[in-house]
Amino acid sequence: PKATYALLINNLGSVPPLEMSVVANAVLASPLAKTIKLTIGPGPLMTALNMNGFSLSLIRLDAARETALQAPVGPHAWMPAKPVVSPAVVPMAKAAGQSAARKPSQDARTKRLVVTVCERLIALEATLNGLDAKTGDGDTGSTVATGARSVLERLDTLP
Repeated sequence: PKATYALLINNLGSVPPLEMSVVANAVLASPLAKTIKLTIGPGPLMTALNMNGFSLSLIRLDAARETALQAPVGPHAWMPAKPVVSPAVVPMAKAAGQSAARKPSQDARTKRLVVTVCERLIALEATLNGLDAKTGDGDTGSTVATGARSVLERLDTLP
């Protein structure tokens, strides 16, 4: 029988949750994922003061360990083990009385409003990038402008 494991994904203290999710996704998309039955984390399970990093621990599973890892515990900081499963794709339900095909909007006031907002967001690209550069990676304006351009390109097809 093939060995199965629990994967403990530990934030050592200073890694932002979004980046921890990227780490978890990378591991669970790797060939290693085929052997992982349970995950614990990602989360700050064993930390060091302001440590910018993470650790990955594999725990070889047997019946006793699997039962123990899934048992309820008292400490709130301990995250429960979760089974690794493929995501379920759920079809979008149609609203009552609506057809699947929607006609493009003919509302001129709404169109003017959307165009005005999108053009303003595009015009603010450099300003927003500059503000984001002071606290982040400096791409918020570009991201917002790209979205606004995409809306404008599709405007005549949107409901």
